[in-house]
Formats: sequence, structure tokens, C-alpha cells
Amino acid sequence: MKVIDLFCGAGGLSEGFKKAGFEVVKALDNDSFAVKHFNKNVARVAELTDLSKPDMPDLPDADGIIGGPPCQGFSIAGKRKLTDPRSSLSLVFTEIVRKKQPTWFVMENVDGLLSMDFRHLLMKHFADGGYPNTKVLLLEAVKYGVAQFRKRLFFVGFLNNSCGLGLLPSPLPPEDWKKVKDVLPNYEYKWYYRHPRTYGRRAVYSVDEPSPTIRTVNRPMPPNYRRHPGDAPYIEGQVRALTAEERALLQSFPRHFAWEGAETVKNTLIGNAVPPLLARIIASAIKNSLS
Repeated sequence: MKVIDLFCGAGGLSEGFKKAGFEVVKALDNDSFAVKHFNKNVARVAELTDLSKPDMPDLPDADGIIGGPPCQGFSIAGKRKLTDPRSSLSLVFTEIVRKKQPTWFVMENVDGLLSMDFRHLLMKHFADGGYPNTKVLLLEAVKYGVAQFRKRLFFVGFLNNSCGLGLLPSPLPPEDWKKVKDVLPNYEYKWYYRHPRTYGRRAVYSVDEPSPTIRTVNRPMPPNYRRHPGDAPYIEGQVRALTAEERALLQSFPRHFAWEGAETVKNTLIGNAVPPLLARIIASAIKNSLS
């Protein structure tokens, strides 16, 4: 089955669908670094396109449309304003789906959208476009084999209720959750530094637990860092920030993915991505539905 990826980023969603047996025939993003990484690592079908423009992009026929419109307007870490221009890009996604009429679609976003009225507007747009029973799924990545606590929201719809979404695998119990050391067995210490949003939060974590959410910000541990009461107990000098490549592995990107450019570029692409393993869970459920 053929897939189009809107707001494709570095290709986390597409990589998951590709691993589930789908063929990605077109991908669009307005970030040149994202397009470069997608073409290098996923499939050479990505184009630099500004989807905020009023013109409908030229898209091939496809069975499904997937995408993760920018989520900063909905994130609890931001101001959560519907007037944020990035919020309207979710409506662009609904408009393209309405015009292309694929058999199914998947739109990903942050869980903060659940508590906003904008969710009902999105559901109305999907229903009016031919997807009246769109399902809303909130998945915790660590429960599906990703070594990271990361909640993500998925809207999944089938044209004219032609299908129902197949069963997802049962969530893993805590004793089966992957830990950082399972993904990074060669990491030299027992602890690592993850730069906090504010200095009122913990910043040092143990490799014997799943990672907190991989964010776009990644900085070295300051030499004058003051311990937080919630930090994992650690030995001075035996803790460091993870590299971009290590963080990509915790996002469940394959080891063969090549990350290029400045550290800020790599960390932004990695932090904004959907974990491919989580995307594969959704892709497999859709595949089972259609077969």
C-alpha cells in the first residue's frame, strides 16, 4: 500500500510504516534539513514544501496519508494558543485528506491536544470530509517497546467507515519496559544528564530506567550544576549528556540512520520525531484491518 507523509520531519512515522510493509511515495516538509535526512535514510521521495501556502500540493495517488503537523501550539510546555499559526497546520492536514480522499489516514500530535476544544474542530473536519468515525488513540511509547516515556496522540480514520482499526498489541507491563541500558549497552556510565526545562526539575537519570521524553533541547551538564533532590544518585565525573545519535536510538530510530549537521539541527529533528517503533504499531493495526 502506498503512503504520503505530510510534515514528514526526519521520517519517524514513515520509517515505522515502511517497516510494516508500506511504500512511501511522497513526503513533504518545509525544513530543508528534515528533507535531506528523510531522503538519505527513509526514501528518496521527500520535497521541500511549505504546506501553510493556500495552494494544494501536487500529490500522487496513495492508499493512505500520514503526518504529524507541528505540535508546539498544543504542547503543555508552550502557551497553548489556538491563534498560534502552527496550530492551523493541523487543519491543513484535514483539508488535504478531504480533497485526496485516501482509504485511511493517520495524524499524530501531542497529548496536550486532548484537553483543548480544537480537538472537536478537527474531529468535525474529518467527519465532514468522509471520516465520521475517526478514532483518537493516546499511546505511551514505553508500553510498546520504546525505551522512553513519551505519550503521543493519533487520529486514525477510514473513508466512509470502510474499515475498523485492528487490535493493537497489549501494552507491556512495567517489568517488561525497555531501559536505557538495553538500547545503549556500550554507554560508559550508570547515569546521564538530560537538560531540564527549569532548574526546579531533576536532570540526572539512571540507565536502569526508561528515558524521559526526548526533547529538542540537549545541552552538556553545566560545570556548576547543583544537584536536584530528585536526581538519581551519581558519582561526580561519571555522568554526561547523551549524544544526538544515542538519543535517536532511544527514539527507536534504526542504527543505520545517518545524522548530519550541527548538534542543534540533529537534536531538533530527533526530538520532534515520532518513535518509528510506535508508528509501526499503528501501521500494523491498519494493515491488519485492511487485510
